[in-house]
Amino acid sequence: MLLLIGLAFYSLSDIFGGIAVRKLGVLNLRFWSSIFLFFLSILLVPFFKVKEKISPSKFVPPFFVGFFGFLGLISLSLGFIYSVSLSQALGRLSSVYSLILIIVLAKYRGEFLEKHSRKVYITRFIGCLIMVAAVLGLLLTK
Repeated sequence: MLLLIGLAFYSLSDIFGGIAVRKLGVLNLRFWSSIFLFFLSILLVPFFKVKEKISPSKFVPPFFVGFFGFLGLISLSLGFIYSVSLSQALGRLSSVYSLILIIVLAKYRGEFLEKHSRKVYITRFIGCLIMVAAVLGLLLTK
């Protein structure tokens, strides 16, 4: 249920993102969204429970999450200029990219791969193929 509520919030964010990107532009939207997100994040500070020492090496993964997330949001926002629904459909292909990247990266660093059976990965791959087919159907529909 919580997942559905989260998806509803993401959908609302994208709808308002499409409107905002046309009024503010991509970079202005990302700048002001980041500022608002920072202040909203400050509200979460009382809920943090750090029980171990924070070292600089622990900030490397969150840095990459933020960096690549920022680049993804900029790209998605550029797509909102043309079509929110089509951009979202294409944006959902990120799971396909993630699956392929995880398989490639796992060849070099095993910790990237989750420990599941081959059946789970085949099911995920089939799901990704269905998503690609659905997005292609949207793109080819006039």
